[in-house]
Amino acid sequence: MVFSRRTLGNGPDAFGWWRTSALSAGMELDVAFAEDIMLRYSPDGAVAVLPGIGVLQPDCVVMRCYDFALSRHFETKGVHVVNSTEAMMLSHDKIMTHQRLVAAGLPSPETLRLPSDVGYDEVAEMLGDDVMVVKQLDGSKGANVFLVRNAEEYGEAVHAIGAQCFIAQRYVASSHGRDVRVWVVDGVARAAVLRSSSSRFVSNYSQGGEACLYPLSEEVAALAAAAANALGLFFCGVDLLFTDDGFCVCEVNGNAAFRSLPEGCGVDLPAVFMRSLAAIFQ
Repeated sequence: MVFSRRTLGNGPDAFGWWRTSALSAGMELDVAFAEDIMLRYSPDGAVAVLPGIGVLQPDCVVMRCYDFALSRHFETKGVHVVNSTEAMMLSHDKIMTHQRLVAAGLPSPETLRLPSDVGYDEVAEMLGDDVMVVKQLDGSKGANVFLVRNAEEYGEAVHAIGAQCFIAQRYVASSHGRDVRVWVVDGVARAAVLRSSSSRFVSNYSQGGEACLYPLSEEVAALAAAAANALGLFFCGVDLLFTDDGFCVCEVNGNAAFRSLPEGCGVDLPAVFMRSLAAIFQ
C-alpha cells in the first residue's frame, strides 16, 4: 500500500488498521511511501526499488496517493493496481471527471474549463448566474475552492489558484454548506455521511466541517455507485450535492480518506476493502 509522506501530517495514520484488516482477509500488507521508491530503467529491464528492502515484486499494489508514474510502472509489470492509473487520473482531474459523468448521463453541476484570462462577466453569462464556484483542476479536501459573487472575488480566486486553466461551476444554492460523502468499494456504496458547515459554503471535514451518518437510500447508493463505475474506481469517495430534484455528483475522490466516518458506526471500511480485494485473487 503506497502513501505519500504528506499523509503523515494529516493526523493519526491508519497503517495498523489497514495491516490488521489485510491479515484478517488472508493477505500480508506492507506500507511504503511513494517518495522513497526508486524507478530504474535500463537495458536489463525496469524495476522499482525500495532502499533497505530491494526490488519490489508485490502481487498487488494499493495506491493511496496520486503517483501515476509509479502505478503505471507496476501495471506494466503485470501487477494488479488499485485504483488503476487510468481511474486515478480521471478522478484527479476534475474536468476529466465531469467528462465521464456527463458521458454516463449522471447529474452534475454545469462545469466549465477556462483559461485564466477569461473575465468574470463572460463566465457569468455562460453560466447564467452572477454567483459561481471557482476551483482548481486537481484540488482536493476543499482546498482552492471559492464561492464567487462578483468580479473582485473572481479575480482573487483566479489569482489564488495561479494556474493557466481552472474550473468554474454552477453554484448549487440548495447545497450551500452541506453535501453527502459516500464511500464506494467494488461497485457497492458502503457508507455515507452528511458533511456540513455553518461558517463556509464548503463542508469538507478537512476544512472544519462536521459529519454525521447519513442513510444510504436507494437513490444515494445507486448514484454513488454509478459515478464510481463511470470512472472505473474500485474504491472512492463520491460527493453528492442536494438539488431541488434530488442529488447531483459534485466530485469523485479516488484517494478518499475516511476520517469523517464516525467511530462506532458499524462500518469498517478497511475491512470491507480488504475482503473485497482478497476476493479478486480467489
